[in-house]
Amino acid sequence: MAKVSDKVKQKSNHDSAKRPSINRKRRNDSSPEAALDRGGGKVIPLENGEQKSNAKRRRRNDSSPEAALARGGGKVIPLENGKQKSNAKRKRRNDSSPEAALVRGEGKVILLENGKQKSNAKRRRRNDSSPEAALARGEGKVIPLENGKQKSNAKRRRRNDSSPEAALARGEGKVIPLKNGKQKSNAKRRRRNDSSLKAALARGEGKVIPLENGKQKSNAKRRRRNDSSLKAALARGEGKVIPLKNGKQKSNAKRRRHIAALILARGGSKGIPLKNIKMLAGVPLIGWVIRAALDSGVFHSVWVSTDHDEIEEVAKACGAQVHKRSPEVSKDSSSSLEAIQEFSRHHPDVTVICNIQATSPCLHPQHLKEAVECITKEKYDSVFSVVRRHHFRWQEVKKGCQCTKPLNLKPSCRPRRQDWDGELCENGSFYFATKELIEKGLLQGGKMKYFEMKPEHSVDIDVDIDWPVAEQRVLRFGYFGKDKPEVVRLLLCNLSGCLTDGQMYISAKGEEMLSINTRDQAGIDMLKKGGVEVILIEKNPIAKALANQLSKRMSCKLLQNVRDKLKKVQMLMKKRRLEWKEVAYLGNDEPDVKCLELAGLSAAPKDAPTVALNHAKYICHKEAGHGAVREFAEHILLLKKKAKSQMEQDRICRNTKISTINFK
Repeated sequence: MAKVSDKVKQKSNHDSAKRPSINRKRRNDSSPEAALDRGGGKVIPLENGEQKSNAKRRRRNDSSPEAALARGGGKVIPLENGKQKSNAKRKRRNDSSPEAALVRGEGKVILLENGKQKSNAKRRRRNDSSPEAALARGEGKVIPLENGKQKSNAKRRRRNDSSPEAALARGEGKVIPLKNGKQKSNAKRRRRNDSSLKAALARGEGKVIPLENGKQKSNAKRRRRNDSSLKAALARGEGKVIPLKNGKQKSNAKRRRHIAALILARGGSKGIPLKNIKMLAGVPLIGWVIRAALDSGVFHSVWVSTDHDEIEEVAKACGAQVHKRSPEVSKDSSSSLEAIQEFSRHHPDVTVICNIQATSPCLHPQHLKEAVECITKEKYDSVFSVVRRHHFRWQEVKKGCQCTKPLNLKPSCRPRRQDWDGELCENGSFYFATKELIEKGLLQGGKMKYFEMKPEHSVDIDVDIDWPVAEQRVLRFGYFGKDKPEVVRLLLCNLSGCLTDGQMYISAKGEEMLSINTRDQAGIDMLKKGGVEVILIEKNPIAKALANQLSKRMSCKLLQNVRDKLKKVQMLMKKRRLEWKEVAYLGNDEPDVKCLELAGLSAAPKDAPTVALNHAKYICHKEAGHGAVREFAEHILLLKKKAKSQMEQDRICRNTKISTINFK
C-alpha cells in the first residue's frame, strides 16, 4: 500500500512540474479554438479562408500590473485611488525599434551608417498635432474648428519653443549663453524675423506681394518694423514707454523714426521768375535736390512746400510729395521758419525735419546719409551744413566813420592760406532740426553739430554764382543718379520731333523731303566714336527711297512704322542683352513716356509737349531739328567722361591705401 502511494505521489509531483509549461503554451495559443476555449479575444477571418484570434495581441497590449508583470515588462505605478497600473503599454508605444514599429504598423525603417536600422515612428508621433496625440503626450490645447472638428496647438507650441534642446532637436537656431549660466536659443527670433512668403503665411501675418520675376514675397517684416505697439517696440529695443490716461501704455518708437525732407519752393521769386523750376543742365533746379533726397534712402517722406501750380506739377513728376503752402506764409516778408512751422503743424507724425535748400544743386545723397546719422545714432537735436572759407573779413565803414578794422586777422602777421585753417560758414544746403526745436522757433539749438561740405559741392545760386557758371559746376560736381552713365551703349532717337523739327516737305512731283541739322549729324558721329550705337525710330511709315537715303546719310539704322515703341525697345534690348541702365532715349511725345521713365538716361527737346518734359531726366536747351540731338550727345559723353574720371580716382585711392598698408 505504501508503494502505491509513493508512485502516485511521484506522478503528481511530475505533473505539477510540467503544468507551468503546459499552461503557458495554452495561454499563448492564438488558434481560434484555443481562444474560444479561454473565452478571450475575437475570431478574425483571413483571406485564405482560415481564422485567427486577436487574443495574443490583446494580452500584449494589456497594461494592467498583472499582465505587465506576467510579460516581464514595464513598471508598476501606484495611483491615487490605491490601485495600480503599468507603464508597459506606453513603453511599447514609445519603442522606436524597427521591429516594434512594424508590429504597430506605423513609421518607416531608416538605414543607419553602421548597418543597423531604426524607425521614425517616435518622431512621427511627436509631430502628430491631432487632439488625440496631443492629449496622449500631455501637451497642447484642443482648439475647436469651424467645421465641428478639433485640432491641437501642440505642434505650434513645439515649433515656438526657443529652449536650446528644442532648437537643437529641430536643427535650427543657435544656442546663446546667458549671464546666469543658462542657455537659450535664437530660433524663435529667427522665425519671427523670417520675411519669406511661407513663414509669413504660417504666422498668419502680412500680405503677399507679387514681384516682377513672377515670385512672391511678404510685407510681414516691414509691418513688424513699423509696428509702434509697446510689445513690438520693446522687442526691437527702441522707443520709450508712454503711459496713457486709461492706465495702458504705448511706445513712441514709430513717431521717433519719421524723418521728413522739406524743400521750400515759393513761386514768387523776384530775381529770376520761377527760378526753382528753371532748367539747370537739363534738369529743373528743384529736381537736383529732390533726386539726392530720394536716393539717400534716409527719409520716410520727401516734400516740396509751394504755393504755385507749375512747381507742384514738376515736384510730383520728380517723385516728391507736395504740401500746399498757405498765402499767410507765401509773402515776400515770410521767413523760411514760418513755412517749416506750418508744415510741422499739418504733419504731426513727422518728428525730425530736414530743410533742404532748392538752390543747392550739388548736394549728394552721401551728405544727407552722414548728417542724418548724427540725429539717429549720435542723438543730436540739430545738424546744419557748413563750408570752410579762407576769406579775410573787415568791418564795414558807416557814415561818419573814416577807418575800418580787421575782424579775423592781424595785418602785421598776415597768414598764408596753407597756414590758416579758415572759418566755417553756413552754406545753406540743409538744416536738420527736431520737431521740438521748430515749435520753439529754432532751426539750430539744443545739442548742435555742423556737417562740413567741400567747396565744390557748396553751390548757392542765390548768392555767389550765375546760371551759366552754375551749369558748368553742376555738370562737374553734381549728382546724376544711382546708375553710372558710363554703361550707356545704345541711344534710341525719334526721327520726327527730335532729329527733325516734325515738318515734312513734299515736292511738286509728290516726293517727300526732310530737313536735318548738320550739328545733329555731328553729334551722332561723336556717339558712334564713343562706342554708343544709335538707332532712329519713326512711328509713321515713310517712303522707302527717303528711308534708305536717310539711313545712309546718318550712318545708323532706321526703324519705321513702330506703333508700340516700348515693345520694340524691349525686343532690341533682349537681342543685344542690354539693361535699361545701358539705354539712352530721346523722345518728344506721349508714346515715349514709358521709355523716358525706364531708360538710364532720357531727354526731350525744349519744344516737346509737357507730358514728355515731365518724364525726361534731361531737357535740352535746343529745339527739335535745331541741335537737340547734338546737345544730348554731348551730355552723354560728358557724363561718361566724368564717371570714368571718378573710377580712375577711386582706383588710385585704393592702390594708395594698399601701398600704405604694405609699407606699414
